Amino acid sequence: MVKYLVPTEITTPPRAPLFKSLIPYAVRQSIALYNERKNTLINREIIPEWEAITSQDHALLLELGLPGSLQAVEVSLGLPPSLLVHMEDVKAKGGISKLKQMRADVRNLCSSDKEIYEQAVESLQAESKEDEALRKKYGTNGWTRVTSEEAAKSLREQGDRLGQFLRQAEESDGMVRSKLLEWEDIITLLSGDKENVDAFVPSAQRTKLSPESAAASQKVRETLNDLSRAEARRRRMIEDLKLRMEADDISIIPFDG
Repeated sequence: MVKYLVPTEITTPPRAPLFKSLIPYAVRQSIALYNERKNTLINREIIPEWEAITSQDHALLLELGLPGSLQAVEVSLGLPPSLLVHMEDVKAKGGISKLKQMRADVRNLCSSDKEIYEQAVESLQAESKEDEALRKKYGTNGWTRVTSEEAAKSLREQGDRLGQFLRQAEESDGMVRSKLLEWEDIITLLSGDKENVDAFVPSAQRTKLSPESAAASQKVRETLNDLSRAEARRRRMIEDLKLRMEADDISIIPFDG
């Protein structure tokens, strides 16, 4: 009447022991305690201490005005690197020629939009006048359709909003044109050759350092480079430590007891 079934785990036992991954409760507690202490040691003691060293280094450099003051000595004496970066950025984006072309495109687009808007408004006004004239001609009984004001109410409201948008856009365009005219000479200069900027910036003229100043400057630069390399090593060590902490899982150690 009843057919008994034997679980496949018994008829065909797996190659690995059935309870191989089973860990006693006491062992699980020990693993949890180990992970907690590991997390405390790494995330609350070691890594914060390394990060504190980096923060102290940055605070000291800020107090000493480094590396800015060193750059002022090394490059004072030439164009600042940030200015050279800005020059390349301006050139890459097309310089003053691109801005003038964009200004012309905006002016043409604004004129076209304004013309289309005015034509639409004139059409609505013409339709309203025609409706009013026909209403007077045929009277209320002979001209029974709704008034133009009611029929085109939605269009007129949209027209009012569009007119406001166009006026705001014209004001914004005017501010942009004013700023462009104000900075046109500078942008033109940045769009040109480095020699022109050298001549324009008075402090870009190079002066010769004394041997003592040059040696001191070189020593400070070497120290800054050493500090930067040490900081990079700390960052790599922190990342490596985090990876090792994630990989350190003692719960996967097989239990043969």
